[in-house]
Amino acid sequence: MNGVGKLCPWACSLAGLLALGSVGMAAEGVEWHRGWEQARTAARASGRCVFVYVYQHYRPTCVEMETKTFAQAEIIKALRAHFELMAVAANSTQQREFLDRYRLGMQEIDDGEYEVGVTACPAYVVLDATGREYIRFFGYYPPGQFREIIDYLAEIVRLSDHLADQPDDALACARLGHLHLALDRMQTGKPWLERAVALDADNRLGARQEAELDLAILSIPDEPQAAYGRLVAYRLAHPDSPRALEVLYYMAVAQVAAEHYQDAERILLDFQSIPPLLPDNKTPNPLYRSKWCEQADVLLKQLRRLDRGTAAQ
Repeated sequence: MNGVGKLCPWACSLAGLLALGSVGMAAEGVEWHRGWEQARTAARASGRCVFVYVYQHYRPTCVEMETKTFAQAEIIKALRAHFELMAVAANSTQQREFLDRYRLGMQEIDDGEYEVGVTACPAYVVLDATGREYIRFFGYYPPGQFREIIDYLAEIVRLSDHLADQPDDALACARLGHLHLALDRMQTGKPWLERAVALDADNRLGARQEAELDLAILSIPDEPQAAYGRLVAYRLAHPDSPRALEVLYYMAVAQVAAEHYQDAERILLDFQSIPPLLPDNKTPNPLYRSKWCEQADVLLKQLRRLDRGTAAQ
């Protein structure tokens, strides 16, 4: 998959497509709890979970997160609506026990595997007042994307609690798996998707088809051609699906992973034919400039750069 490496570090992961991410003040002006005991006490009182932000002093991606994303009033308002907020420096001696307990301030080699001694920042963890972990993820996110992520986090908490009481809810399993994938937590999301498939074997609820779609996307790095076939089948079976553009995008990604670059480019060109207005020529087309169109444009430009580089050689 040498071509994929040239294009992006795993073309279909959220982090791979969008990754870029200290400020000693940890986003000055934001009221962060400075320790776990303070944060969990507040969480017990408010009934909220704790959103933990782990940063490193003067690390460029942490500076960017704080000066561009956490500086937005809308972001902080949305976070406060769902969470108690805690900030901790990755090298904090006062919070060393907390950092060690949750393996923070360590490099995550893969989803769930860590290497001691190298700081992975910025990092984000959502915990309940007892210390139970719901989700963790890493990196810089621009304000618009992070605002969407906040809603994902709130839904992950709700679904996780719901499934603790009703573990056989296939639709909830499918949705929780999808949200974990959206946050690049592939190995965390996969078991939920597989559970949804098993619980809704006859697809009576529609959970199986959506979970199998996410499993197809997840299989792109290892089985790009098989994944492509499953994506095409989904697109033909569900032409009006709200995920139609997403499926089209990942069809292109699968062709990239298989190093079929011309086929991938032909698929990506379909995004450029989406009109800005609906047929009435007045109403804005909601598909125009969607995030899938933006990501398709990025991938198409990378393919064309790769073509120019290959031609030059």
